[in-house]
Amino acid sequence: MHAAPDKDSPRQTWWRRLTPGLLLTLLPFLLFWQIWWPDSDRRLVFEYGDLVEQYYPLRVFVAGELRDGRLPIRDPHTYSGGPIAAGSIAAAFYPLGFWQALFAKPLPFWALQLEAVFHLSLAGIFTWLLVRRLTGSTGAGLLAGIAFSLGGFMTSYPVLQLAILETAMWLPVSLWLLELTLARRSLLLAALAGVALGCSILAGHPQTFVYIAYVFAGFLLLRAWHHRPGWRFAVAAALSAGVVTLGVGAAHLLPVWEVAGLSPRADLGYSEVSHGFNLADLKGLWLASPGQWSPLYVGLVPLALALVGLFLVRRAESWFWAGVAALGLLLSLGQNGFLYPLAYRWLPGFATFRDQERAALVVSFALCILAGYGYAALAQRRWWPRLALPVLVCLTVFDLFRANNGVILQPPPEGGYFASTPAVDYLQDVNAHVSRVSSEGLLPGDGNGSIVFEVRDVTGNSPL
Repeated sequence: MHAAPDKDSPRQTWWRRLTPGLLLTLLPFLLFWQIWWPDSDRRLVFEYGDLVEQYYPLRVFVAGELRDGRLPIRDPHTYSGGPIAAGSIAAAFYPLGFWQALFAKPLPFWALQLEAVFHLSLAGIFTWLLVRRLTGSTGAGLLAGIAFSLGGFMTSYPVLQLAILETAMWLPVSLWLLELTLARRSLLLAALAGVALGCSILAGHPQTFVYIAYVFAGFLLLRAWHHRPGWRFAVAAALSAGVVTLGVGAAHLLPVWEVAGLSPRADLGYSEVSHGFNLADLKGLWLASPGQWSPLYVGLVPLALALVGLFLVRRAESWFWAGVAALGLLLSLGQNGFLYPLAYRWLPGFATFRDQERAALVVSFALCILAGYGYAALAQRRWWPRLALPVLVCLTVFDLFRANNGVILQPPPEGGYFASTPAVDYLQDVNAHVSRVSSEGLLPGDGNGSIVFEVRDVTGNSPL
């Protein structure tokens, strides 16, 4: 007579459930270890670009206003004064940015770097929750979370254009809450899904929100057909999520909408917004470019598992995500493909924004979900070894670290990006006696440097 197998203690069960979340939290910080490493000789920073010239100064102002108990409405330092709440990338009301008010002036640059990496962690955790819910497999969720958070899209230019990263992070959690809404027939969960979508608006990148909204709508139809909660509840859930989304995002959406209509962006033509990947760029699906951005690359193991998911899981779910990946890939070609010209003409949102290769978000995310389905299908086979998961996790982490480590990093400039200069010292001395200066973008940090140094300038640097 065989003895009954030992059962896990409550502590062991709790630890096993917690481990994937801890791993997904830590991995992005390990990928970007150079930004927090205590040895200054080995420390690196995010490379010079939009994060330095646009995002950081605007976040400095927002953090300062919140710290002083004021709403960040008007910035007196750039463009002779202007509505910073209408500057989308300022993310003036984004709740996960409020912690920056804890720092004394000016906001340290490393705080913005850590916020970006933490959003990668959240993206991985939320993808794990979603895929675990859809497949019933913790291992599937873990692999999907690693592939999405460490993949070539999320760890490349979205980190340097912080609004893209912080908006994209809300995609998996909004879908997870929507899945729970339909499975449990809960309008409260539908409202929470709307809160997640509203936060994606507040994060400050409308183009990425448009992608999220389309995926959300398609997923709603798919899962409503699966769960069959009744058309009345499905409509009520959709309306609840939509109303809450607009309500949460209104403080950001309305002023941005007004200013965008008055800016040069309102007059962009097809030739200016239709740029996208070249056909040759599509090899990036299976071939990373170490030392360069690889926005389509999710790793060889996840890509193989995605193909397994497509061919072994012959259900509506796998075909849906395969279709999302295919549509996203075609849209990312812009004028180099046949689909974007149709979307430009007929679909709301696609005639407004530039750089159609940003649809790589949809491609990357869909492939990661498919990879989860693929792993879950294999794990159900009797011949599937128990050690397969740790082996696949290690291979995926090694591959994505190899592809993406250090891609957006550089040695820090002496004194930092906003080291003071004699010109800055002089302008600060005479600031009380001068109404405006025209720096012509010659201050450290370009046109928005006046925010950091609190100088009233006629110059600025904004995407609008």
